Amino acid sequence: MLSLATGRLGYEVRQYKRGLPTVASFDITERCELHCKMCRFWLDGDHDEANELRTEEICSLVDELSGDLGVRRIRLLGGEPFLRPDALAIVRHAKSRGLHVNVVSEGSHVDEDRADEIVTSGLDSIRFSVDGVGARHDFVRGKRGAYELVSGAIRRVQDAKRRHSSKTPEVQVFAVISSLDYDQLLPLYEACRNEFAPARLLFGLVWEATPEEVLGSVWDGKQLADRHHLPIGSSLRLEGERLRIFEEQVARIHGKQETNIAARLLARVVQPLLQRDICPETNSFHVDPFGRVKLCSVYMNYAFGKYPESSVKKIWYSRKHRDFHLDLDENGFLPLCRSICAPVASYYVGAPRQLARNLLLRLVPSPFRTRNRGEAFDERPADLVIDPEPLARGRHPWRQSKELPIEARSGVAAPGQGVGAST
Repeated sequence: MLSLATGRLGYEVRQYKRGLPTVASFDITERCELHCKMCRFWLDGDHDEANELRTEEICSLVDELSGDLGVRRIRLLGGEPFLRPDALAIVRHAKSRGLHVNVVSEGSHVDEDRADEIVTSGLDSIRFSVDGVGARHDFVRGKRGAYELVSGAIRRVQDAKRRHSSKTPEVQVFAVISSLDYDQLLPLYEACRNEFAPARLLFGLVWEATPEEVLGSVWDGKQLADRHHLPIGSSLRLEGERLRIFEEQVARIHGKQETNIAARLLARVVQPLLQRDICPETNSFHVDPFGRVKLCSVYMNYAFGKYPESSVKKIWYSRKHRDFHLDLDENGFLPLCRSICAPVASYYVGAPRQLARNLLLRLVPSPFRTRNRGEAFDERPADLVIDPEPLARGRHPWRQSKELPIEARSGVAAPGQGVGAST
């Protein structure tokens, strides 16, 4: 285990010094059948599957990423990845190249046969989106019976692992915490220890920005984001009593974890350094369903390359990609960076080895640093002139639109306990 951890750390340091990615995220589709209250993909996403990258194009992209840039880990996201019938074929191809593969799913399309395929595909981990227990999850996800579907999917994957005597994939449960489910963290933690066991609970705060933060996030003369991170209705951010209840649950969960003492002692030293204005996305490659390569997972409205029109290597070494991260390092985060990324470090306490690794990577010289440059890129930066159309619709997306209340659109009434969309 120690040699495995040090081997991975050595690899990440080498990649970081050369300015190369260690992980690639593929949004393989924007199609989804849920109406989640914190997500606009079902409202604004491009649902035309005819324009999505074909299976062979995604597999070719995987080959270039691993062969030319040294990527060892990939994530398949959506939308809902399993709405693509080739999702597991992509997994099998990536595994044939020796990559670590993670899939993120909402669980509506995992029957017993697919659960068997998931296990036999060699998938390393599968992350199910669960935002509460029972009716609360249904309400947040905007679909009656959504919790029954996702909980059934988790159980079927665990059963398939036992049938095939397999330790993989690791089952993860991820909750998007907002004012709608701030009190669901402990119930989900207990579900991971019992109903879903063995499963690992992960969570993150809702990604939400103000119109001013969206409009103020400009680089290269372009607005990098659109309304994707604006609330559909009222704000879902945690405030006041709801924030206090959420933080109390986080503290109680940390108190139950075996690694709590070591991690929290290390966190006191490491966390202030981790919250410096150093972009965590410099070693990540992000591509949307249509081959557009993004600056990061936050800025959906700007791409610095398009595959397969340009090679992976040429896109990664593009001048715009390099200059964006150098500007962030020299001039500080943009408003949306602070709004979306900064809160994550405030609540997350990982394993000691992960905290130590994150700290070390911030000390390693990188071509994406202005003050700690280290080695140069392996190739001369290319000038790619690729300016895709805005990804979200509407000339003035920050204006309030006359939409139906979300309860009416989703057909799911809010559960009791006084939890609504407003803070």
